[in-house]
Amino acid sequence: MRRAGFTLVELLVSTAILGAVLAVVLASTAASGALQREERARSSLEDALSLFATVFAREVYPTGYRVSASGTALLALEVSDTGDALEGRYLCEAGMRHLCEGAGSVVQYAYRLKEGVVEWGDGSGYYPALGGEFQVEAFRLAHRRGGSWERSPLTLKVGDGERVQALALYVLASFPSKRSTAFTPGSAVTWPEGLSLDTFGVGGAPLEGARVWAERLVVVPVPNLEVKP
Repeated sequence: MRRAGFTLVELLVSTAILGAVLAVVLASTAASGALQREERARSSLEDALSLFATVFAREVYPTGYRVSASGTALLALEVSDTGDALEGRYLCEAGMRHLCEGAGSVVQYAYRLKEGVVEWGDGSGYYPALGGEFQVEAFRLAHRRGGSWERSPLTLKVGDGERVQALALYVLASFPSKRSTAFTPGSAVTWPEGLSLDTFGVGGAPLEGARVWAERLVVVPVPNLEVKP
């Protein structure tokens, strides 16, 4: 008469099966957790780019406003393969507290890319504005004159006859990922007429690797530079 229960072989087989099932479940859970962390990081990157774009547009828009001292640089734009740089000035008034402090004084702002971080300056120093927890790979600027866009060095001073209608900024950033992904620059941007990756000197070849990418295009009119100062 056979005793009720499991034999040693049956217990070993059951344990092996249970271990295999648990391994699959744990692997699936780990993969799902990694994917969720990646999506949260992607969302944070998108939010950071959106916030930066809003701040950038708000600050650049009044460039040139009521700056009258002869020879003062209203706008200076430098271009480089390692990242462009922008500097501008405008007069701060009482109704512009959302932009500046010190009514009656000329405000100076600057942006540049340094070692994967976009820095903002106020004339006394530079401070991180975008990047650090992720890498800014492209920071390119263009300006529109006479209805056409170009990426070239530009210095516009009080008294010059130059006219600038708008500025455009293209930013590409990424962060490390545990899995390989692919991204085509320019694919997440709605391009207005006259602007493209070529305008900014950015290649359109697909990017591949263990990173996640995001991009932003910001177009800012500068009405105070449209007329002769």
